[in-house]
Amino acid sequence: MQAVKLLPKDVPPRLARIAGFEGGPVPERWHILVHDTREENGLHEYVVANGEIVASRAVSQFAEELKSDDIIGADAVKIDSDRAASIALQYAEANKLRMVSCNYELKKDGEGAVPLWRITCLDAKGEELGQIQLTATRGNVVRHEGFPVEPSSAEMQKQTAATSAAAQKQAREMQKLQQQQVRRGAPLAGEKPPPPPPATPEERPGFFQRAGSSVGRIFGGRN
Repeated sequence: MQAVKLLPKDVPPRLARIAGFEGGPVPERWHILVHDTREENGLHEYVVANGEIVASRAVSQFAEELKSDDIIGADAVKIDSDRAASIALQYAEANKLRMVSCNYELKKDGEGAVPLWRITCLDAKGEELGQIQLTATRGNVVRHEGFPVEPSSAEMQKQTAATSAAAQKQAREMQKLQQQQVRRGAPLAGEKPPPPPPATPEERPGFFQRAGSSVGRIFGGRN
């Protein structure tokens, strides 16, 4: 939701979908879809990377069109992506699976439906381990595939706190990096060259290792 806050002020109330790939836990790019009556298909997509908007367009790979019934609204999202990733991590650990990254999708199915996060958990080869779906309003897990064993409530609370603290630290580090780029006169959005290809899981920074050893065992591939 920090990425959503970077959008123009009239956009967050029309939030309809969010998607991100291979987050460990933060993906390189967030794709944010909003309902826009000015567009023929009712859709506008913003892409946010490194704390800035890098694309704004009327097409998206995630939807052909959007209707008013698809609107979630940013204020309705009480469970952010870091919390959703933490819950997914706990399911992987409970089932003794090593989760290295995950894909995110936030959407709802029609008017009156509860918005859901769908987290697809991936191993070091990028292959799917399982999925969980949880409400973006309260964080209740409504479905889990590939994870027959559920984590205990005590373990969930412990790791959620650790992951949240680590996510906040990473956000501060990203903000500091962005400020350094501005001071060095780095190119603005739309003027910079394409980003480098994503690092392989083995090359990713040990984000979850900083959240605690139990988290790092699963989401960093290290003991």
